[in-house]
Amino acid sequence: MRQTILAGLGAGLISAVTFASAATGTPLVQFVLFLLTPLPVYLAGLGTGWFAAVVAGLSGGIALAIFTHPTAGLIFAATQLAPAGLLTYLAQLARPVPAPTAQSGSPRQTHDQGGGLEWYPVGRLIVWSAVIAVILTTAMLLLLGQDVEALRQSLREFIQKVIEQGMPEQGSGISPVSDADLTTITDISLRLLPAITAISLMGALLFNLWMAGRITLAAGRLRRPWPDVTIFTYPAGTPLLLAGTVLVASYATGMSSLFAAAAGGVIYFAYVLLGLAILHNITRGNPWRPLILWSIYLGLLILNTGLTLVLVVMALVEPFSPIRRNFLRPPGPGPGPNGPSV
Repeated sequence: MRQTILAGLGAGLISAVTFASAATGTPLVQFVLFLLTPLPVYLAGLGTGWFAAVVAGLSGGIALAIFTHPTAGLIFAATQLAPAGLLTYLAQLARPVPAPTAQSGSPRQTHDQGGGLEWYPVGRLIVWSAVIAVILTTAMLLLLGQDVEALRQSLREFIQKVIEQGMPEQGSGISPVSDADLTTITDISLRLLPAITAISLMGALLFNLWMAGRITLAAGRLRRPWPDVTIFTYPAGTPLLLAGTVLVASYATGMSSLFAAAAGGVIYFAYVLLGLAILHNITRGNPWRPLILWSIYLGLLILNTGLTLVLVVMALVEPFSPIRRNFLRPPGPGPGPNGPSV
């Protein structure tokens, strides 16, 4: 217990210093620091136990509240403590399972099993990260405005300030953009803001969880076997949830439409990840695999919308498609001490 508390205190203080440092510097440095702020908390949670992540979040929040501002401490605790504590707790959940028999033909994802234990599935960890991202996005939207008009006004003022800083007036007293153009930019940004924010938060959560897992695995501190991340699945009904959120976001009005857009965005992103997992899985053993995968990732940078739609469709139709992963295939030996590759 003493080791757990000390590890949590150290990780919390490191995260707090990183969080405070992220407020200064160039935009690129700020982005990197904000992205890596919760990494020590995840490392403590996966390497020592989820309680260490809770200690890290609390100690970091208290330190920020004392030395900066109480609001900063509260934001840190809410955005770093809760996600890291929950995700590291779930990642280390396991239950005993009966030994598989040759006659059972069970389609269990055996890569997630070790020592007679079935570990919490990767797909459900992704779903939980999506839920956390939607909750945080909803809270942010409500802080910016209690209704759509208040949110639009706050967003309009922010965009106008950014434009004026980047395009200063030329001494004529004329605004760099017209009111009509500013209104158009604000409306477009308002529609995109919930989904983009939620996807960014979900991506940051998953990146830190994955990075902490790889580091603790390399250090021999990871408490669960490294899963084969190419064979995860989502709970039944997730496709219907995606369709429902898209419909609500398209036809509802008011704040409910924005909340649905945030939920639809993270579910869409989850299926993009599933599509990439399918590609990684079905190209194993193919001599052209590096070229195929690099082409896909390069295409995501250039043809983002179109290619992500292809990946989502591939993931949704996989159960009915000839392009699918073979869940009954017994796991082969891993490529090394780090477990199955992706």
